[in-house]
Amino acid sequence: MLLKKKQSVVLQVIYFMPAYPSLMQDFTWSYQDVVPELMRTHQFLNHWHNNIDAVINQVLISIDQHGWQEYRHAIDVTQYN
Repeated sequence: MLLKKKQSVVLQVIYFMPAYPSLMQDFTWSYQDVVPELMRTHQFLNHWHNNIDAVINQVLISIDQHGWQEYRHAIDVTQYN
């Protein structure tokens, strides 16, 4: 049995509401997730995509592998106009 270690993850979602496309907002969330699968992250983003009217502009993920040194951009799976 292989045990996977959870690591601290910070997710920052930059989004706008369709009624106000020129007003960008952000949502920041800190939690524990298994790296590199990031299943909790995927579940959250899928829920956002399916149930929330806000349009995601950018997703930033920070993973605590070596003292918060890794910072990478997630690729948005949907193109928004």
